[in-house]
Amino acid sequence: MLESDGDFDLSSDTLSESDEEEEEEEFEISRPEKRKNRVSITAPMVEVMGVNSIELVYRPWNLTDMKEAMAHLPNPDDAGDRFATELMTFCQEFSPTLNELKRLMMAKLGGMNWHKISAELPAVDHRRSHVNWQHASNDGYRAAVTGLTETVRRAFPARIDMSRVSHCRQEPGESVQVYYERLYGVFCKHSGLKEPTDRGDRPTTWESYLANSLLNGLRPEISQAVKHSYIEWTEGRVSTIMKHALHAEDELRVRKERPRIKELQLAAVQRPQRFSSNERGRRRGRFSGNKGGHNSDKNG
Repeated sequence: MLESDGDFDLSSDTLSESDEEEEEEEFEISRPEKRKNRVSITAPMVEVMGVNSIELVYRPWNLTDMKEAMAHLPNPDDAGDRFATELMTFCQEFSPTLNELKRLMMAKLGGMNWHKISAELPAVDHRRSHVNWQHASNDGYRAAVTGLTETVRRAFPARIDMSRVSHCRQEPGESVQVYYERLYGVFCKHSGLKEPTDRGDRPTTWESYLANSLLNGLRPEISQAVKHSYIEWTEGRVSTIMKHALHAEDELRVRKERPRIKELQLAAVQRPQRFSSNERGRRRGRFSGNKGGHNSDKNG
């Protein structure tokens, strides 16, 4: 019995140790699964009011949100320089981590265009840590974003196609303002010229080409009116040319509407006259009929 008990106790201890080992083994096996399923959120940062000052906190940002946030940026194939400039502004406003920014760029550019820049991006993640963009603690993040924008400019250079600009003309029924906005988009996309941030006191090369394209593309009657009223149109500013073009458009509209207004005024004058004439005729008819009827009754 003692041996049996001893054997039983030994086997019991053995089973107990075995169970503990299995539990430990199961725990050790399940631990990596836990780590695997753990999500590390490296979302863009937003500014909130802290106890003493403004602080940066993280919030989740899914793929749909990413695409919506990047939707306002132009296509780099069409405007690489403008895309790079607006990308810098985007990072200053939304502050995504560099890894999040890579995912944003992949979604925005697609596989082919992403391949053009992905090899030059740093492998190390960077994130903004201070509200002030120029703060020293943001040096790594700021340098990474700046490097990304320069890579974009090299990968997507401006493509010149002035034929697209020359063929962009004001369509019948299209207003001057709508035409200018359409021309501006085509010009920025295909002229190969960089729009200056400050246009200064004198027209730059960019503005001179745009002004010339504007005058050539306006409807002939408006273009001629601008050249007639603005004697400095050959060296004029786009803003001044637009003022003269809008004025010419209004003058032409009034000139076309003037005959119609006269017709309406004439119709308004003639209508009471016709009404008065018809009314007098009806009165004479009623008076004559009543008189005849009265005499007939009397004779009868």
